Amino acid sequence: TTTALSNNAKGRKRPHLALTDGSSSSSSSSSGSASAATREPQPTTKEEAIRRLGPAPDANEDYGAWLRYSKAKWRVQREWRRRAAEEFRRTGRAPLERTGFGGCIDQGTRAIMRGTWQIVQVAETATPGEFRLFAVVERSLHAFTVNVSRQFFINRRHVPEWAEQMTGDTDGKRVSRLLPRNVPTAHLFQWKIREHVYQKRIKQYESFFANPDALGVYETQVPLLFRGVLALGCLGGVRAHAHCQGRTQFELEDL
Repeated sequence: TTTALSNNAKGRKRPHLALTDGSSSSSSSSSGSASAATREPQPTTKEEAIRRLGPAPDANEDYGAWLRYSKAKWRVQREWRRRAAEEFRRTGRAPLERTGFGGCIDQGTRAIMRGTWQIVQVAETATPGEFRLFAVVERSLHAFTVNVSRQFFINRRHVPEWAEQMTGDTDGKRVSRLLPRNVPTAHLFQWKIREHVYQKRIKQYESFFANPDALGVYETQVPLLFRGVLALGCLGGVRAHAHCQGRTQFELEDL
């Protein structure tokens, strides 16, 4: 029932007083529950939460909009890091950011790339310079392929002409090392070459070693298996900035 009191003589209306029964309250609660039911569900992954922010504006066109988007993205990332830390403190395990088969793959890759490898065996294969490594990672046995390059050092009396053209992309570089028996270092160069390439060009390298300007050649007879085991030890892992060819094939320098 509704009661309205008005003052027509003075032309003013007093506040409208409404008395409602239980039916109106129930209708309001039902409408509230309906709106809650249509509310968008919470994101289940960090990527989904960032995707809901929409496309990132171009900083060159609208720097203010880009900055607002970046701040919102940073808040999302900070919140998910906080959730991950709480999950780790509570259960001792990092939370799964994805579910299903894709999540299993992500967890497996993360364990391999960030976990500690307990190396069980390093075995030679039919391919020169390629070794099969077996390691336990997160209580699971994994098999990896590790490429070990042929490495040697040449101590030259003079700086060769080709040394001026050496860059970071070549197989050789100038280094500083302590040589055996305190041999003086004149101009020392280190070379790393794929084993199959070294075996294919062995005659060329032998003539290169026999150059009269070469004061000494070192580590040409070191077995690749020995070099790999010496570098890996019994515990290892993937370097933080390694350039890997996947999660099962690595260079020795990546480990």
